[in-house]
Amino acid sequence: MIPAIQHALYGMAYHRRMLNDAAENISRVSANYREGAGPPVDLAHEMVNMLVAKHGFTANTKTFKVADEMIGSLLDVFA
Repeated sequence: MIPAIQHALYGMAYHRRMLNDAAENISRVSANYREGAGPPVDLAHEMVNMLVAKHGFTANTKTFKVADEMIGSLLDVFA
């Protein structure tokens, strides 16, 4: 596999996990508040993590798209 595409896919998977973790932590806020148990969740921190994940995923998507266009151009040169 082409390294740029491979790195973009790894980055997308990383940011997807980051987004899922932040969403899971945010979903626990109301349950922890009701039960009065569990570690406190910093909503500001989790929202920042969600924004970082969103922008990271977008950047990796653009990297993937550019690598795809470069491959297309290369194939056009050889065709």
